[in-house]
Amino acid sequence: MSIHPEVEAVITSIGHVDDRVTELRAVTEDLPRRMRESVHQGVIDAASDPALWASMATSLQRQARDQAGGWLFGGLRSLVSRLGWILLVIVAVWMVGGPGAVLAFVKATITGGQ
Repeated sequence: MSIHPEVEAVITSIGHVDDRVTELRAVTEDLPRRMRESVHQGVIDAASDPALWASMATSLQRQARDQAGGWLFGGLRSLVSRLGWILLVIVAVWMVGGPGAVLAFVKATITGGQ
């Protein structure tokens, strides 16, 4: 019995597809291990790169400076503002009562008026 040429072509195509699927299975079965090894090697390469560590250190320093700078300069600004107000009050007391009044004011402020 003879097979129709179109059926034979389909059977041949199916055989080629089956061969290709078998090849792909062989490649993909090993894929998780190869990926794991590649990632492992990539991490080792990155960790041993001095340029990466230098870049990370620079970035960390910049972020620390930016974060601490706002806190530090905010506190410094607050301190200067308080000192300005204290100086203003002392000058006002001096103008009203002279050095004796300033001394009494400072003593009363430190001892709590006792």
